[in-house]
Amino acid sequence: MNKGYEPTEAEVKVSVINCLDTMKIMWWPQQSGVATYKGKNNSERRVRYGFKGISDIACVIRPSDGNRGVYVAIEIKNPTEYNYILNNYDRIKSGKFKSKRDQHIFDQIAFIENVKDRKAIGFFVDSIDTLIRELENYKLI
Repeated sequence: MNKGYEPTEAEVKVSVINCLDTMKIMWWPQQSGVATYKGKNNSERRVRYGFKGISDIACVIRPSDGNRGVYVAIEIKNPTEYNYILNNYDRIKSGKFKSKRDQHIFDQIAFIENVKDRKAIGFFVDSIDTLIRELENYKLI
């Protein structure tokens, strides 16, 4: 890569997906949002789908020890955003926001923490290296 070049979140996502495919890990994309449908008499019906802060990717991975598969939530960030989250995780998690961006990150942290509270696995990544490190830390590969 060029010195000073930083991959976008979309580029990180593609590399993470390619890595998961190479490792033959079952994964799927996740999204949240609101869909608007036309109802009777031209009224609008709004339907919210997904959870606030839901991770970009979900996986089921069988740990290297051969036990049952485990749910893994992966939130993808570009390197700058990833470092911002690492440096501000506790402040944002506690609800102390400095910007609207922090509110969005709070929702993502809350989702990852919710997953962990249920004895599943969730983490943020900014590269394949971070993905591999996290999977190794949890003894999933």
